[in-house]
Amino acid sequence: MPIRDKYALASSFPFCLKLAEEANVNLELVRSPCRPDTRIKGRVFDECGHRAAHAQVIIYSRDGEKRYEVKTNRKGRFTLERLVPPGCYLIRAAAEGYGLSEPLRIEVKPAVKTRVALRLAPCADYSLGTIYGRVFDETEAGPLENCAVTLRYYASPHRLVAETMTNRNGQFLIYDLEPGAYLLSAERIGYRRSDFIALRVTCRSRVLQDILLTPVSRPKEGAVTGTIVYRGEPQPGIPVFLYHIRADGQEEIVRIQYTNRSGDYCFTGLPEGCYIVKSKLQQEGP
Repeated sequence: MPIRDKYALASSFPFCLKLAEEANVNLELVRSPCRPDTRIKGRVFDECGHRAAHAQVIIYSRDGEKRYEVKTNRKGRFTLERLVPPGCYLIRAAAEGYGLSEPLRIEVKPAVKTRVALRLAPCADYSLGTIYGRVFDETEAGPLENCAVTLRYYASPHRLVAETMTNRNGQFLIYDLEPGAYLLSAERIGYRRSDFIALRVTCRSRVLQDILLTPVSRPKEGAVTGTIVYRGEPQPGIPVFLYHIRADGQEEIVRIQYTNRSGDYCFTGLPEGCYIVKSKLQQEGP
């Protein structure tokens, strides 16, 4: 006769013993649960009635919690023997290239063989391809979000196939693409548009392609802008003086400008350095 557990394996908590120390460890044994006397056998078919090899068969509780999984063999068969306790369950199948089968309600009883036949749903668009990847800053090697990624036909670059934006991790994804040749590119404010990348999509292909963007060279000269107000109201025609603070601490006027009708001013073409902006208005009379 085969050896079976009478009591389930019990365990104490971990403990440490010091030199010459004794420990008292008691364990309470419980009866080992009996394996259920149940058997579920079945087959999985595709939409044409062919047996689906290596399909995933999943059994759920009635509230949708996944309980058991098994894969079909090369002939599309599966067996769950002495694993599933008696009760009511939902069972369905899934396989690459197919949609999920409709859930089937089954009742598992002791000493009764439960037979199941599952049919996978067709997936018409599974033959189409996917292009995905990330957009990076070429100089800093960091991902770039809010980049416009475009896909065009290789034979007709003026024809737009798809357009998408990168997420905060610089990721993009374009799916449901017919097999063929395409041109991929990306652009973003402050960066040069990338060169077109030629890609070929085949049936069911998943093409990974990252894109590098080069920053537009930034001007070496700076600018100072602002608004002159009096009691919260912008003041037109007010002289604004830009002082350069020299190394010895002296302040030297380097630019003078009058505000426009909106009270705004703008000093451009400024070299690197320390500055102060000052403004006042003079008038004639006592």
